[in-house]
Amino acid sequence: MQQLVLGEIEKIEVAVRAKMINTLSLAFGPTWYADKQRFTNHRYGHDRTLQKLLDDFRNSQEEFIVAFRKKYSDNYPLHSGPRALQMAGVACNGGRDFCE
Repeated sequence: MQQLVLGEIEKIEVAVRAKMINTLSLAFGPTWYADKQRFTNHRYGHDRTLQKLLDDFRNSQEEFIVAFRKKYSDNYPLHSGPRALQMAGVACNGGRDFCE
């Protein structure tokens, strides 16, 4: 029973994160996450959070991200950020700066 409930909660979390990222991208453009001025909570350090995002992106073994890195080498377009945020789970898990 617990596994079923946790599985459904995870689906809700992913849906909310995707909606948040899509909404922010439409409102502020695809690089909204890179603009430090968009965030009021700097306790966690925007620069540190952004660096963690890039590190997670570079080290990810997710199929989509591996293919993306192969295609673009080390020149990642900033517009890939929202998808990377979603794939890496940084938006609400590790990047508290994005959620508060």
